[in-house]
Amino acid sequence: MDGSVEIFYKREGKVCSGVLNARGIFYTSEGTEHLVHPLGVAKVLVIEHERGV
Repeated sequence: MDGSVEIFYKREGKVCSGVLNARGIFYTSEGTEHLVHPLGVAKVLVIEHERGV
């Protein structure tokens, strides 16, 4: 992983943001709205839980 991203998410109805660098981790509860913008070139790994049927 390389680069940085700015992540926007909602917490208690308020939009919050933070910057994730290489090896950073963003963990949130299921259903949390989030959006990520790369800051320049970024290589990231995204892991999301597969919803059961």
